[in-house]
Amino acid sequence: AGWTGAWSTEVKHKQIRAGFWGEHADVSVEFKYPALPTIPLFASVPFELIIVTTSKSSKRTPGSESKPIWPAPPTRPEGVRLELRRTAYVQTSHLTWKQHDSLSLLGDLGEPGKGLNVQVRPAAKEWLSINGTKGRWRQQTTFSSSFNLACPPSFKFPTLSVEYNLTVIVPFSGLNNTLRLEIPITVSSGMILSRSLELPDYDAPPTSARPENADYMSPPPTLELPPSYWSSAE
Repeated sequence: AGWTGAWSTEVKHKQIRAGFWGEHADVSVEFKYPALPTIPLFASVPFELIIVTTSKSSKRTPGSESKPIWPAPPTRPEGVRLELRRTAYVQTSHLTWKQHDSLSLLGDLGEPGKGLNVQVRPAAKEWLSINGTKGRWRQQTTFSSSFNLACPPSFKFPTLSVEYNLTVIVPFSGLNNTLRLEIPITVSSGMILSRSLELPDYDAPPTSARPENADYMSPPPTLELPPSYWSSAE
């Protein structure tokens, strides 16, 4: 979606099966997004989401490729979720606290009727032969869209920090068959300090300054606080 730079790629694999016993199938998710050190707020960020499934081994019969084959990748935008998640940490001498929150769905995924601008490209089923009579079916769906973030930027202090991650969630039928991919990100304001900004030189007031105002650019006085203040703040 207009991005011509390098891309970052994150991948997650998992083995799943329809019941408690039997051979496993393989599923994977691949998430591609611009390779940036931080993701700026309110900017349109393109991404590509590739979901691949490989069935357990079976015999190939006439017309089998036209029948549903488990596990099948989702082919509709509401069948997969892209969430923005936040973790907040508070740590003092008296308190340690951590809070996880799911803030929003991104990229028009995960909600019925919201995926009109999502490009969905399902690939034809591919037969992966193991021997003359058995093999596995490979299926793939690619979703292309974009997202933008509207949240406070990431920050980290000794006593307080806020971190974010993108979480891709792909559910498959069966027990414990949901595939999750978590991608830590740093969210920035997108503001850049101007190189032309001139900071005042406190040691050299301008020659045009009047003598009675010669200290108008002096540094502000240091705030002196009693030790009891800092012990209360902790």
